[in-house]
Amino acid sequence: MRETDKIGNFITLGRRGLFNYNNIDHCMDMGFKAAEHVNVQGSLEAWKLARAGFSNYVIID
Repeated sequence: MRETDKIGNFITLGRRGLFNYNNIDHCMDMGFKAAEHVNVQGSLEAWKLARAGFSNYVIID
């Protein structure tokens, strides 16, 4: 993700974009947070903080 962080106005999501396994509720939450980030024109640091929170999701099989 360090390389994609160098590209302005570019965020990644989901299994392929963040390289983590998620349930559908996690994916929906990521989408809502990404939309909010774009709407408020958030900073890269704010997005990194949100991404860090995504790694704390508990996977339910």
